[in-house]
Amino acid sequence: MSESIKNIRKISNIPETCVERYLDLRGGEAAPLRALGVFYAGVSLLKTGYRIGCPDHQDTYIVIFTKSGTGSLVTSHGEIIMTAGTVTVIPAWEPCRWAVYRDEWTILWFHCRETPWWREFQGELLHKPTTVVQRLETAMTGYLQETAIRQEEPENESAAALYGRLIAIRLAQALKENAAIGGSQIEADRLWEEVRSSLNKDWSAAAMAKKINLSVATLQRRCLEYYRRTPRQILIGMRMEQAETLLTCTDYPLKTIAGTVGYADEFIFSSAFKKYHGLSPKLYRRKNVNARQPCV
Repeated sequence: MSESIKNIRKISNIPETCVERYLDLRGGEAAPLRALGVFYAGVSLLKTGYRIGCPDHQDTYIVIFTKSGTGSLVTSHGEIIMTAGTVTVIPAWEPCRWAVYRDEWTILWFHCRETPWWREFQGELLHKPTTVVQRLETAMTGYLQETAIRQEEPENESAAALYGRLIAIRLAQALKENAAIGGSQIEADRLWEEVRSSLNKDWSAAAMAKKINLSVATLQRRCLEYYRRTPRQILIGMRMEQAETLLTCTDYPLKTIAGTVGYADEFIFSSAFKKYHGLSPKLYRRKNVNARQPCV
């Protein structure tokens, strides 16, 4: 054992300048993550002075995706400099210490219980490039937003379950090719990523099914299985979510918003919005005017 490993002790030095957001993993939307053993996860912007030491983290696997900046990791395998676009898996029972290497370090991280899914990582430190960091961050940010909405408005359906599955898929894709999540589920999630990016299109059930070479009936069955919602319910939820954002953070006229989220005119859009929310787009905008922020 190296001298550096002998000197690893329990440390938790987190400067006040750090910004950390934690995923709420208690609800049903987190089921795909819990199936992979995830019990603690978040997105963190870490500053100089941040340092964590774990002489014994027992049956927990620690996964760190570096989005930007650099971090330093010391284990029995030596020191690794974690740079942007990489993923690192610290196996269970491995003494370790990680810290900001220079000015700041932005990471996406997961703490996972030792389940059969992690068996191939036993005793092996993994550090490699990955192309999923940006997409993983998008999914985690969406999940944070949607679970916050769920807490404030529990009666409203949200896209939290979809984001939960996307996070699980990105995590699985980054770590191993033959993940515990089936290919048909990955195809379905790719469909909904495309739909979300082009809500102005005429997304009929037939058009969506054709995108992933399925019949309408099969798409319907898989959506109920994976997301507990029909394709139409998912599509409407995405359109309403985008409409809420545009109503809250822009002054766009209703006609523009209607076209952006896929409705033929503002009257059809207003009717659909009121049916979904129980109030008109104009009233929704008026009630939320104090929360208005510039779009990013």
